[in-house]
Amino acid sequence: MLFNYANTLPGFQDLSNASQNFLFRIACGVDFVISSSYYTNCIGTESKLLINQDGTYIQMMPLPLLGDEPGTELMFTKKEELEKYKNIIKPRVKSWIEFMPLYEALHPSFEENCILKALCCWQTAHFNLQECDKDTSEVMELVNSLIIMSFFEIMDGDPLINEILSTTTLFS
Repeated sequence: MLFNYANTLPGFQDLSNASQNFLFRIACGVDFVISSSYYTNCIGTESKLLINQDGTYIQMMPLPLLGDEPGTELMFTKKEELEKYKNIIKPRVKSWIEFMPLYEALHPSFEENCILKALCCWQTAHFNLQECDKDTSEVMELVNSLIIMSFFEIMDGDPLINEILSTTTLFS
């Protein structure tokens, strides 16, 4: 499903195979974080549950052990299991502490959430793919501009952007 999403992004077919692969990996990461934030926001952070994109959840009060605490290694039978746990839980706790308050302040609708995902994908890809060929760079710049303008149109934010959008036929 995520590949189909990435495949339908404007200009995706114009990218090289390596760039398509990179953008798909970005889409997976962005979907993981933004979907989790959206679902968590839907039930409210006062529940102290961080909802994962697959519907499972992590209790965030009290915060889970990060794996660095003394004696934590005794909870795992293998060192690899402890490392895997730390690699999973640390970013989730960081997301809860640092990203969720910012996301929650946006109060995004489903549509705004979708535009935010697209913006994050293309913004990240733009900075990593701009070293590529000229065609890729031009596609990225065009799509990046369209997504940013769409985001402002949906969020009904900046008055100058609203004026520009209302005087053009870009979205007609």
